[in-house]
Amino acid sequence: FLFIKQEKKMGKFLLEKALNYDKKFLKKSFFFTEHLIFQNFFMNLISNFSTKLLYKNHFFDSLTPVAIFYSFWPRNKPFNCIDIGSGGGFPGLILSLLFPGFFFCLLDSIQKKTKFQKIVLETLQVKNSEPICQRAEIIGKFVNQEEAYDLTLTRAVAELNILLKLCLPFSKKNGRLVIMKKISSINQELRVSFKPLKNSNGKIKSLIHIHPLRQGKVILVIKKTKP
Repeated sequence: FLFIKQEKKMGKFLLEKALNYDKKFLKKSFFFTEHLIFQNFFMNLISNFSTKLLYKNHFFDSLTPVAIFYSFWPRNKPFNCIDIGSGGGFPGLILSLLFPGFFFCLLDSIQKKTKFQKIVLETLQVKNSEPICQRAEIIGKFVNQEEAYDLTLTRAVAELNILLKLCLPFSKKNGRLVIMKKISSINQELRVSFKPLKNSNGKIKSLIHIHPLRQGKVILVIKKTKP
């Protein structure tokens, strides 16, 4: 019953966002979330856990920035993407199911989380996603990772000025960094982030409020202007 109820909600959500999807995406997504529900009792993969909050705070939240991708994604080429602080697989693993033509690197420093992601990806035979267990400040200096991605994603794993230093080195020239932050703190964090933004060759392209209340979130889109 829960699967059917959430499947209807997901289909409605995607249609409202004008996103193309198929039944395979829904089935794989719900296998992932049901497996996460089970494993979370043993591995503590996500916090503030309940089945209802899982869909609201993680699943639907992960799909919120998708409509923004269409503003800078050239439809005739695939995207090379990295999700920094992927945790239990949000948003990167879910997005890899929705966009099979994109490649997603799922980066997290906690081994049990990347191990869980690998099990899900192998079970679902997903080939366009790879979990990596490493700290962003370390792997970002690797030659094959520096300036390697068209799209860098993060769900606010740190303060904005720190995120800029961690995330922008992964972005190609003209690549985008998409950050989801809480509204209650974004103004203060922006004030102390102008210098790190300039030093990292980043330029704010848009700040989008996705919920009218202060406990909601904003999406910050930053363009990497030069290497």
